[in-house]
Amino acid sequence: MISLLKDISIYTIGDILTKGIAFFGIIFYSHFITQHDMGIYGYILVVIGFINTFLMLGLDNAYARYFFEYKNARERSTLTTTIIFFLIFWSVFVVSISSFFVGDIVFVLLKTYEYNGVFLVAIAGIPLRIISSVLNQALRNQFKTQQFVIFNFFSTLLTIIFALILLFLKFGLISIFIALIASDIIVLPFKFFAIRNLLSFRINIGILRKLLSFGIPFLPSSIAYWIYSSSDRIMLERMSALEDLGVYTVAVSLSSVMAIVCNSIAQAWSPHAIQIYEEDQYAAKKFYVKFLNLLLFLFLFVMFFACIFGKDFIMIAFPYDYEKAFYPFLILMTSFGFQVTTQVTAIGISLSKKTMYFLYVSFFVAFVNVFLNFVLIPYYGVYGAAFATAISYLLLTLIYAMISQRLFFLNYDYGIILTFCILLLIVFCISFLSFLYKIVVFCFIVIMAYAKRERIIKVFKDEF
Repeated sequence: MISLLKDISIYTIGDILTKGIAFFGIIFYSHFITQHDMGIYGYILVVIGFINTFLMLGLDNAYARYFFEYKNARERSTLTTTIIFFLIFWSVFVVSISSFFVGDIVFVLLKTYEYNGVFLVAIAGIPLRIISSVLNQALRNQFKTQQFVIFNFFSTLLTIIFALILLFLKFGLISIFIALIASDIIVLPFKFFAIRNLLSFRINIGILRKLLSFGIPFLPSSIAYWIYSSSDRIMLERMSALEDLGVYTVAVSLSSVMAIVCNSIAQAWSPHAIQIYEEDQYAAKKFYVKFLNLLLFLFLFVMFFACIFGKDFIMIAFPYDYEKAFYPFLILMTSFGFQVTTQVTAIGISLSKKTMYFLYVSFFVAFVNVFLNFVLIPYYGVYGAAFATAISYLLLTLIYAMISQRLFFLNYDYGIILTFCILLLIVFCISFLSFLYKIVVFCFIVIMAYAKRERIIKVFKDEF
C-alpha cells in the first residue's frame, strides 16, 4: 500500500501541475475565443477522442496486462517495440486516408466548411498523441513516476504557451491544435530516451496477435465508454445551442479537479494491482477493499472543497456568461468520483480476463446514457447532460461490482459505503448556501477535524 500511495502522491502532484496549467489555459482561452468557438473546441475534442479510442485498438490495456507476464528485458523490449511500430504504421495510415475526406466529415458534423483547417490540424496530431500514450504506459510500467510527471508537465506547459502566443497573434481556434502538435514533437524524443531500455529492433508477429486478441475486445467497450462519456456533448450540439456546449465544455474542464485524482490513481493503480495479485491473491483482496475506502474518502474531500469555493471561483475567473457552469461542474465531479471507483469494482473482470463483460456492460450503460441525454437535455439543457453522465457512471460501477464479486469476491465494508453516500448528499447540499454560510461551515469542519486530529490519524494508520 505504501508504494502505491507514494506513486499516487507523485502522480497527483504531477497532475495538479499539469491539469492546473491546462485549467488556467481554459480560462485564458475563454477570453480569446467566443463561447461559440469554445463549443466547437469541445466538440472537436470529443470527435478526436473517438478516433484515438478506435486507433488504439485496446493495445494500451493489453500492454499494461502483459508487461508483467514477460519477466526478462528481451521479452519486454520486444513487446514494447512491437506495439510502438504497429501503432505508428496503423495510425498514420488511417489519418492519411481520413485527411482526404476532412471537408465531408466537417460538413456532416457541423453543417459548415468553416472549420476544415482546424479539424485537419486536429487529426494530424493523432498519431503523436497515440505514441505518447504508449510511452506514458511504458514509463508507468517501470514505475518511473517522476519522469512521467516531468514530461507531461512540460508537454502541457508548452502547449499553453504556444497556444497563447498564436491566439494573441489572432490565429483563432486552430492555435490550440497547432500547439498540441508542437509540444508533442518537442517532448516525444525525451520520452523515447527515457524508455530506451525497452526499445529494440525486434518485432514479433506472434506477440502482436496475442496483444490484438486481448486488446480488440476492449475496443467496443472503449467505444461504448466514449459514448457515455462524450455523447452529452454530441447531443448538446444537436439539441441545444453551441453556446450551451461552450458552457458545458468549461464545466467539463473545471471538473478536471476530480480528474486529477482519477488519473493519478489510474496511472499508479494498474501496475500495483496486477503485481500484488500475481504475488499473493489473499493479500490482494484485503488491499483492494482498503483502497476502495481510500478512494471514497478522497472523492468526498475534493467534493467538499468544490462545493465551498467552486461557484465564486467561476465568477471571478471566467466571463460572466460562464456562471451557469457551476452546477454542471459539480455533477460532473460526481461522475468522475463514480468513475474512479471502477478501478476496484471492475478488478475481478480484469484479473479473470473475462473482458467480454466490459463489452456487454459498457454498451448497456452507453444505451442508458444516450436515452437519458435524449430525455433530459431538451428540458434541462447542460444540467440534464451532466445528470445523465453521473447516473451512467454510477450504474457502471454498480454493475461492474456485481459481476466482479462473482469472479473475484471482495469483502466490502458496506457501512463505510453507506456513510460515504450520506456525507456526499450533505456536502452537495452545502453548495446551495450563500458564501458566508459556506465559510462558516468550512471553518466548523476544519476546527472539528483539528480537535479530533489524533483519532483521525489513528483511524487512517489502522486502515491504510
